[in-house]
Amino acid sequence: MTGVEDMTKTTPGPLALGTRYTFLSRGKLRETSVSDLDSGRKITLTSRQGGVTATYTYTVWPDGNGANVSLDAECQASGLWVLLHPLIAVAMKRADSGQLACLAAVMEKQPDGERA
Repeated sequence: MTGVEDMTKTTPGPLALGTRYTFLSRGKLRETSVSDLDSGRKITLTSRQGGVTATYTYTVWPDGNGANVSLDAECQASGLWVLLHPLIAVAMKRADSGQLACLAAVMEKQPDGERA
């Protein structure tokens, strides 16, 4: 992901609802968790920082010999953060605009059958 320098799974066991990750983004350690999962088709990650909740849903569907991926990013604010919500949403869109291109670049470097 754009802006993410490192990501570590912190929950033992296989990927499932509630699986948690810590990640380093722009010099700050943050946390996210899997809030929705349809294995091989869709994963939703939710992060909360103060009064802001960001939800990222990645959806994959087959396309010939490859696949397409979409990203739906949503931002909700509470408390005084509601006043800044429009600015946060614009900043989030700008910061996340390269995510799918970065994912494609990583996946295209992987040998057939391997996952990044």
